Amino acid sequence: MSVLAAVYATGLSQNHPFVDGNKRAAFIVMGLFLALNGLRFVAKQVDAARVMLALAAGQMSEAELAEWVRSHLEPR
Repeated sequence: MSVLAAVYATGLSQNHPFVDGNKRAAFIVMGLFLALNGLRFVAKQVDAARVMLALAAGQMSEAELAEWVRSHLEPR
């Protein structure tokens, strides 16, 4: 699940489908996808913000995001 969540987040944050709020939308979509699949994403706000900024800037790969997400999952 973390891989597909990372794919959604990467696509939204790097392809800029919206005029504004692409990183926020990517983070929310990622969390919503995980929640709908029975998982709870738990991370500190500052860490999540840093990760999303790095992802959007191309400093973090999709695979790295998937691993980070996987390490912050709990069952619902």
